[in-house]
Amino acid sequence: MTPLDGIWFEDKLVYGGSPETLHRRLAAEHPKVTVNLPDPWKLVVIEGEVRTTTFAPATAEEIVGLLNAKYPEYGENIFEAKHYIEGTPAVHPRRIRAWTSFPKDATAFVFD
Repeated sequence: MTPLDGIWFEDKLVYGGSPETLHRRLAAEHPKVTVNLPDPWKLVVIEGEVRTTTFAPATAEEIVGLLNAKYPEYGENIFEAKHYIEGTPAVHPRRIRAWTSFPKDATAFVFD
């Protein structure tokens, strides 16, 4: 299990981390992954594939703004657009399951 910081953007979980980390190297070798939130009562499970994903400069700036706003405890403007322009990992979902009050509101989404 690896904690990730990221955002849901354009139907994928976009996150970062150095390409040298064990997680990034393992994801490159075995891209099929499952990602979940830590709370078993407010469950979200994403099944999909990690792909290096590039973004246009304006989109990368938008992602950076969202990440810097979401994680102010990391310091001011720690995220940089160049990492998202050059390519960053993103989980492209195949299926998502979620609930907050199982089984009353259990739901699933399947992506093409």
